[in-house]
Amino acid sequence: MNNHHTIVQQYLDKNTSLDRVYTFQYREKWFIGINTVFSSYIFEDTYFFAEHIPSIFNDKFLEIGCGTGFISVIKALNGSRVTATDINLDALTNIKMNAILHSVEQNISVLYSDIFDSLRTSDTFDTIFWNAPFIFSEIQPATLLESSVFDFKYLSIRKFIVGFKKHLKKSGRAFLGFSSTSGNFSYLSNICTESNVTLKLLAQSFLEGDDYEEKFSLELYELI
Repeated sequence: MNNHHTIVQQYLDKNTSLDRVYTFQYREKWFIGINTVFSSYIFEDTYFFAEHIPSIFNDKFLEIGCGTGFISVIKALNGSRVTATDINLDALTNIKMNAILHSVEQNISVLYSDIFDSLRTSDTFDTIFWNAPFIFSEIQPATLLESSVFDFKYLSIRKFIVGFKKHLKKSGRAFLGFSSTSGNFSYLSNICTESNVTLKLLAQSFLEGDDYEEKFSLELYELI
């Protein structure tokens, strides 16, 4: 297990050590979390992506792997018509709680789905986003929470890259959250090349702290 795997495992332990149901705050807005769901409070990359995904009023926005629903709720508050998916049933409960808390439940459709599996072929969107589980793993994640950060042989990321165009409007845009520090960027690039997809870097940030031996890079890519 490399250093980044160890650090992320420590963050997962912090995630599950939270109260079963807890609250967290972001820019004077309160949110609810469930400790079996990927936490924006623990994994702060969510805040970076929320700030940099372009918003268009009244657009159809699809979030894959919605977790607590933080990003989907923010987009709904900004006027998007949101479809939020996850394979973790606790995450679907969690986003419903936050949608009700912020009075946007009429603007968010919640769907159990492994990537695009539960979408109809006619479901197309102006914006598609996934904060992908960017740590490449040689073993299957043991829990749904682990699957939100570890991706077995990048099979889920490959599935996203191969399938996103089928659900994107002609003028739509698709975005992928990633980290070249802890993720395998070379492997991701190869998947994109095989799928005739180009990665365009839109935003980048670096996290620093005692946990990191080097600056931890976060990147938001547009898929073209």
